[in-house]
Amino acid sequence: MKIYSGAGFVAAKSQANVVPMRIEGAEFTPFGRLSGVFKRRLFPCITLTILPTTRIPMPEAKRTRDRRQLAGEHLHHIMMAARMAVRPRYGAFMKKALGVGRILERHSQPRERKRSSGPAAAQRDGDRGGDGALYLWFRGQPERGGALA
Repeated sequence: MKIYSGAGFVAAKSQANVVPMRIEGAEFTPFGRLSGVFKRRLFPCITLTILPTTRIPMPEAKRTRDRRQLAGEHLHHIMMAARMAVRPRYGAFMKKALGVGRILERHSQPRERKRSSGPAAAQRDGDRGGDGALYLWFRGQPERGGALA
């Protein structure tokens, strides 16, 4: 994401309200600049998320160049916070995964491994022999170079 420091400096100098806005889905349009990365669609779903307004205070610095740079960094921080506020949260998923892990831990032996196949298994198939399985380790990690049951 390209953010120019001059825009932050103008917002700080004029004490204007900054409205962070996140546009999602525009990269899939025929006008997007990421043609090799994303598949283009004629009418993609575009989501606009408008976050609460903020102000950028005029930074205290001796030189104007330094003030402009500091205001630009503050604007960059606001835009990155807006990006993270819109991002989906995985807290509920992680709680459920932790719960399943604790249940499975009760039914496993020390240093036993469990095998599970699924969508995440393809990402890890190089770790354990390339068979497309996701291995879960319970009650401690295995020793390096040691065989496991």
